[in-house]
Amino acid sequence: MRGRLPIAVLLCLGAASFVFSQPNRFEDSYELALRTQAFTTALVEGDTREMYRMFTPAFRDEIPFARFDSAVTAWVAGRKIAKARRKVVDIKGLSGYVSNWIVFAGEPDYRYIYGSWLKNGEVWELEWLSRILDQSFQYGRKDTANLRLVAEAGLRYLLSKDGLKRLKGRLVRPDTIVMVRRSDADIFLPSLDGTPIVFVAPGDTTNCAARPRSQYCLRFGTARIFGNIAEVVIDVLATGPGPLPARQGLKVFVQRYRNGWQFVSVARAW
Repeated sequence: MRGRLPIAVLLCLGAASFVFSQPNRFEDSYELALRTQAFTTALVEGDTREMYRMFTPAFRDEIPFARFDSAVTAWVAGRKIAKARRKVVDIKGLSGYVSNWIVFAGEPDYRYIYGSWLKNGEVWELEWLSRILDQSFQYGRKDTANLRLVAEAGLRYLLSKDGLKRLKGRLVRPDTIVMVRRSDADIFLPSLDGTPIVFVAPGDTTNCAARPRSQYCLRFGTARIFGNIAEVVIDVLATGPGPLPARQGLKVFVQRYRNGWQFVSVARAW
């Protein structure tokens, strides 16, 4: 027995190595808290350059610093920040959601901004910042060929058994997928793994309701590529009055895999 460890010790070591090799939610929360504290400090000090550096490279590649700086300046509007706090609201998969409460000097009420963060490798990167950015700050959407593959991977997951289980109403996969357009610039897919896809005009759910096994229509929301990671939002719209919510959906992350993209995690369900 000399030189051998007791079985109980070996089991403990094996369990420890297994635990350390798994994704650690507490570690992610701690790292995101540190990252967002640095962001909050930069906001209070007016260091927009440091705030800008915290955004994902895809954002910085397409959005010039001067434009971001102007947006922050317009939101602050010459006021001095007297107090600021932040809270990590939730972490789901690769997504982190953080609220910042801001009190301007001389104002009785607080204001807040809401940040969406992405765990890209070992680093939390800022993906979006509500109240300061508006929908004109679009990025990660130039590669239309890959955006179609990203949307396809997201749609494939949503219509899988696991994806449908995350939605309310005991949904089943339809025989024909009906997509409601948002605009002429929408992502277009002719089919998904042999299932035909039909696109209809915005607000038109009658084409969906008339089809067999159609409880709902679908609609692509934001699709965005961050290098080897991408996100896609898909809305699920009820075809009419009934037990289903009028609108629900998923935001999912996918990653590059060989010549395409594959599902990684669900960022949010509503």
